[in-house]
Amino acid sequence: MKSKSKKGLLAAAVLGIVCIVIAAAAAVLLRTKEPENITFAVLPDTQLYSESMPQIYDAQTKWIADNAKQENIRFVLHVGDIVNNAFNMEHWENSLAAMKTLEDAGIPYAVVTGNHDVDYKAAGMEMEEYYDDIRREGENFLVYYPEEKFQEMETYGGHSENGYNQYHFVKCGDYTILVLALDWLPSQETLEWARKLLAEYSNMPTIVLKHDFIKPRAGTTEDPELPVLSCEETEKQWEIFREYDQIFMILNGHYSGIDHGILENAHGNDVFVAVADFQSDRRGGNGMMQLLDLNFEGGCIEVETFSPYIMQLPESERHENDVEYLEGPNAAFEQEFDLLGRFEEIGRQ
Repeated sequence: MKSKSKKGLLAAAVLGIVCIVIAAAAAVLLRTKEPENITFAVLPDTQLYSESMPQIYDAQTKWIADNAKQENIRFVLHVGDIVNNAFNMEHWENSLAAMKTLEDAGIPYAVVTGNHDVDYKAAGMEMEEYYDDIRREGENFLVYYPEEKFQEMETYGGHSENGYNQYHFVKCGDYTILVLALDWLPSQETLEWARKLLAEYSNMPTIVLKHDFIKPRAGTTEDPELPVLSCEETEKQWEIFREYDQIFMILNGHYSGIDHGILENAHGNDVFVAVADFQSDRRGGNGMMQLLDLNFEGGCIEVETFSPYIMQLPESERHENDVEYLEGPNAAFEQEFDLLGRFEEIGRQ
């Protein structure tokens, strides 16, 4: 009887292993799409570099061009405030020279307008009322970053009619990520345009790029466990974004400092949000930028913050605060995020 019992247990164990193997194989067969770990480069507010320190801006884009292959950088995200004064042509020319390095290297990018990139004073309006559907003709953003510039990029999808909003398609293995770059103060017309776009591409994981969305929690009185939406406008925008389950990430600049966290959308799913802006630091930001890695195997979003400008600065010219890499919970981190599960769920919509 004991011998039979052992044989029975052995048979059951073998059967269990077979079932596990079959289940695993079935899961692989059912997964018709495979993602790929890719990296996005993030350029925080470059306004002071464009104004008087273009060599720092140049160092950032040159590093991206030189390291794109090694780091698997597929796309560059500029969070706005490209220039410091929207009416100053030299600022725009400096920004174009830096971004041309990316264009020459065949690296696509998206830019969004920040409040410094539009001349509301020339229009005789207040900053908070200068929506993208009532802008005066001849805004330099549209002159220096027209639709035609982006049409040459392989990722390019299109622009809103007013020219201040754009979208791109970024390959991620068998998936395609929609990058939706929205004006810092989008009008109702623009938000309706965004709604239609999100409805059309509901099966594409989506990154929303803005200039203004959350602000760093340091020094605020709000709940430190939750990312802080910056103002009434962004609260209204979140009420729209949270309805579209394919949005898994929202990035912005505008507010000095860095922060990140998770917001829960209307479907009970996580949305990674992050803000980065270093303009209040030494040399208008010291050239700090970020790499954002989508790590599917590790189930996380990895971020590192560093300065290509400081990397190439001789030791003799460095200040004690001139560091190549920033440390800290918001500068170098791994945010747990089920990218694989989320992408598969979105792909079924």
